[in-house]
Amino acid sequence: MGGPCYPGFYCPEGSAKKIKCDPGTYCQTATLSAPTGNCSAGYYCTLEASSFMPTDNTTGNICPMGHSCPEGSSTPTVCETGYFLNVTGSDDNSDCIICTVGKYCPGTGNPEPAGTCDPGYYCPIGQNDSAPADYNCPAGHYCPGDTDDPIQCENGYYQTLTTQTTCDICHAGYYCDNTANIAFATPHLHVWRGITVQPEQGSTMNSHVLKEHSTISQVGLEQESDCTLCLGGYACPVTGMTQMLDIHKCAAGYFCQQGANTTTPDQGSDANICPDGKYCPLGTTDPISCPMGTYSNNTVPGLPCRTIL
Repeated sequence: MGGPCYPGFYCPEGSAKKIKCDPGTYCQTATLSAPTGNCSAGYYCTLEASSFMPTDNTTGNICPMGHSCPEGSSTPTVCETGYFLNVTGSDDNSDCIICTVGKYCPGTGNPEPAGTCDPGYYCPIGQNDSAPADYNCPAGHYCPGDTDDPIQCENGYYQTLTTQTTCDICHAGYYCDNTANIAFATPHLHVWRGITVQPEQGSTMNSHVLKEHSTISQVGLEQESDCTLCLGGYACPVTGMTQMLDIHKCAAGYFCQQGANTTTPDQGSDANICPDGKYCPLGTTDPISCPMGTYSNNTVPGLPCRTIL
């Protein structure tokens, strides 16, 4: 019993039975002694292919998305993880497209990116995970998803944490200037000329209100009236003071009731030279009257009262 080889088969000399056309080749006509040739580039041919461009999905087919098929392919070659290919009929693995920015391409043979990067992360090209460990959003930035780079917080905002999708508005009493240095550890406190002033949330460093000497400031003040006048017996002679120091005690021969801006003040009734009939030791708040039998006429400030001769 015998007969001719049919298309999809070949029969070399001395064949006892017909042979299925080899994978990657096709056998176009009957009575062939060898395969007609290789499967066409952009297609793959399994056993018994009778066409160099089969489309029956049994003996072969056009190369699917996410794959490439060089000439003579028996199976499609997958695009690697981190790549995709959104067309059919590719004949070269170099046609695979690296996963686009803000997207991720997991596994192999992707016809398109699987989706966008998770919020709190950013995805440069070629990512295969929606939350890549090496690309969590850093402090001082926010990542809403679908981005290839973290977005720096705008002036007036800050972020102390990583993997965040938004920035926090700068607190009243602080400024957050991201122009030169990112405000990421804490909102910056700015003490300048004795006061820290930010009347509204979201302030940047360009909105400071200036305050002259004679006040001290604490953390987080919001307006000029929050500064404290220098207390009795002391002077606040420099800008930006946060505490009163013994080296700034009111000088002997002077009194400092409040708001003194020098240790030898001339500020009327609040702070001034010790008046006649009084004496003022170092750090005096209120002048002390000379006792009976003594006097003082301020010719030599700071001296104790003198005995009447």
